[in-house]
Amino acid sequence: MGSDYKTVSDLLGHADVKTTLNLYVHPGMAQKKACVNGLVG
Repeated sequence: MGSDYKTVSDLLGHADVKTTLNLYVHPGMAQKKACVNGLVG
């Protein structure tokens, strides 16, 4: 949605952004493919 992880983490009341990333950030297959395509060119 365009928000950065630190802001979301703060709004959720997490002391560490790693908590937010571990709980809520799960890349989907489309994101993985885009990443690989970006690396391969």
